[in-house]
Amino acid sequence: LNTHEDSPEVLKTNDAKFSREVVIRELVETEEEFGRDIQQVIDAYLKPLDSPSVPRVVRDNKDVIFGNLKKIAEFHNTTLIEGLRYYAEQPHMLGKTFLRLERDFDKHVTYCRDEPAAQDFLLDNDETRDFFEELSQQLGDDKSLSEHLKLPVQRINDYQLLLRELVKYSTRLGEDTTDLGKALELMLAVPHRANDNKFISNIEGYHGNIHKLGRLLRHDWFCVTDRDGKSKERYLFLFKARILVCKVRRISEDRSVFVLKDIIRLPEVEVKDHKDDLRVFELHHKQPDFGNFPLTISAHKDRIKDAWLAEIRQHATDILALAEHAADDLRLQPTVDENKRLEPLQGIHIEPATPDQVIPLEPRDAKPQKAVLPKRYSPEPDKKTKEEKLA
Repeated sequence: LNTHEDSPEVLKTNDAKFSREVVIRELVETEEEFGRDIQQVIDAYLKPLDSPSVPRVVRDNKDVIFGNLKKIAEFHNTTLIEGLRYYAEQPHMLGKTFLRLERDFDKHVTYCRDEPAAQDFLLDNDETRDFFEELSQQLGDDKSLSEHLKLPVQRINDYQLLLRELVKYSTRLGEDTTDLGKALELMLAVPHRANDNKFISNIEGYHGNIHKLGRLLRHDWFCVTDRDGKSKERYLFLFKARILVCKVRRISEDRSVFVLKDIIRLPEVEVKDHKDDLRVFELHHKQPDFGNFPLTISAHKDRIKDAWLAEIRQHATDILALAEHAADDLRLQPTVDENKRLEPLQGIHIEPATPDQVIPLEPRDAKPQKAVLPKRYSPEPDKKTKEEKLA
């Protein structure tokens, strides 16, 4: 008789192994169930909309209602489920399954961003709502389309809960949980990225695909001072290997857009921290006398600088991220074309950097947009008084 089998340590280890197996089984089984459910929504609700008998308002707005749901269904049913099944017996690899598919989860970010507008449309448009309610009854579906459209958002919440459990039990087993932790962070970031995309979608003044820059890490007001001592209030967007420097331009009473003024390629600069100042750091270009460098970056809150520097340093040696960014095609648009867009931006509500800052009103020549986003997305910069201009 081996008495070690009954020791508290062994029992604790066995319990952790068993509990982790249960979580992994739930992860795979619920993934299969989610894939089936979302495909049924595609087959039962989306595909029939191509019929000429469907009301015109429904056909014309199917992209508003369903967004990229079809692409999400394809991803889960052909890619993610295979990875989860393959590594079900190797728990330490499950984290990598999510991490190697990070860019694929951009689909979910877009969906989470657009899903509230889909729900609003179903609620506000009587003809569309009546059509889908009747279709649900014909199908014998005990759920409404509105409930089905929440599935991808709920699935992200499921991943968060399940990955937390995997991290917990793997930690108890004394295993390395670095990748699982990063996968959890990735899933926790999806809803926040959906909100961040509302800011990204209101940047103008560039050519290329801004979404190739990947995940937006942070965005805040800063005072940017060039080597000649000229200071301007700018709104900065931090990606893994780029900083976008933007001027804020107010296009209506409470809507603003971001005009791209500079692209800082982080692999080409060095960071110099002002350790005696909680808000200031510098960016020095590796090529002498390049542009307006060095740039002095001054935050409006004490903790902002540390958060930015931590992100910059974390990704400075990320070979994969640097390779992705090396291939990006983003470049500044000529100033003469600054106001020319095929689809004028709706703008977003943004608070000034400080109480005394005035964001200049520069109305568009184009007709005002019929729909505007609600005033929900407002950075909260420091309230300290300081004389500043937005040039």
